[in-house]
Parts: sequence; C-alpha cells; structure tokens
Amino acid sequence: MCRDGIRAVTHWRTLCHSQSHTLLAFRLETGRTHQIRVHMAHRGNPLAGDDLYGGSRIYIDRQALHCVQASFRHPVTGKDRCIIAPLPRDFCTLLEICGLQFPQNLSGDAREVDRFYEF
Repeated sequence: MCRDGIRAVTHWRTLCHSQSHTLLAFRLETGRTHQIRVHMAHRGNPLAGDDLYGGSRIYIDRQALHCVQASFRHPVTGKDRCIIAPLPRDFCTLLEICGLQFPQNLSGDAREVDRFYEF
C-alpha cells in the first residue's frame, strides 16, 4: 500500500460465520478499483475465489462478491431508486458448502456497520 495513495473507506458488518468463512455486508464510502478485495486481503481475510489477492478458488471459480442491493438517486428524475439482485447459483452453493446461511431479511440500515477500514 502506498501511504500517499487516494483515501478509500469500506464499512462492513458480519451477517453470519462458520468455522472457515464469514459472510459480510459492505457499504462503500468511496469507490476505488478492487476496494473491497484489497481491504479484506490487507486485513488477512481475502475473499473466497480471489486468487489475485490470496483467496482460494477451491469452492468458487470467481471472487465471492455479489451486490444484493444498490440504492441511488436517479440523476434525471431525482427519485430514490433501489435495485435488488438475487444470489447467483454458484454463490448459493458456496454458502451451502461453507455452512453459511444468507439472512432472509437484511434488517438494519445499510449505514449500520460493525467496523470500517480506511487507507
């Protein structure tokens, strides 16, 4: 990491964990390339499937990242928009293999976090 780099802030909270893996929810305060991947690897917790940053591809053949919900204000209409995307099949398989269960209802505000990481 370069100390003179651009500021990057990632907020996260634990949704559930097993003996070998943890399912996290992230909220990005900044939007840097590979931000989540770099921050988690730097903490010693690389993403499953992310072999570029030290993760294992044993259970999934890609980075185990999925945007379940994205909210934004539409630039033309000014209306708040929320897009929800179901989990892909390979992600569901990973959760099952690792003994994790995705919460049926992600309660709590997306701004509520357990921890944050800043560079």
